[in-house]
Amino acid sequence: MHTANSPLLLSPHQHYSNQLGEFFFFDTYFIAEFREGVHVTYEDFEIVKSYIFNHYRETRFGFISNRVNSFSIELKDAVLFNKDYPNLEAYAVVAYKNFSEQLIEVENRFFKFNRRGFRSLTEALVWIKDSLS
Repeated sequence: MHTANSPLLLSPHQHYSNQLGEFFFFDTYFIAEFREGVHVTYEDFEIVKSYIFNHYRETRFGFISNRVNSFSIELKDAVLFNKDYPNLEAYAVVAYKNFSEQLIEVENRFFKFNRRGFRSLTEALVWIKDSLS
């Protein structure tokens, strides 16, 4: 996992790797690190959806997108994502570049989740854990 050394980060319970990226699942949240250059569509995300369902089912959970790579999201699919994850309580995006921060602002217009941007994984973890408590 590409992380700054965060004292809050424990070992994941499960790690998955696929064509979209790396996915690290913890008790109440997961961290996604999408691969460089991928374009994330609703259809492509189906495998990740199965991971989410297997880990959280109907339980509230958090999602951290750790943007260590540049990738794109099919924004017209946002309505489908919004519908499929009613138990997604908090969605943090960690951006390491100013351009990524600007993209987050655009994405926030499409996604209806409780969603915030951060500059470090530690800040995102604190917010996720606070949002879920």
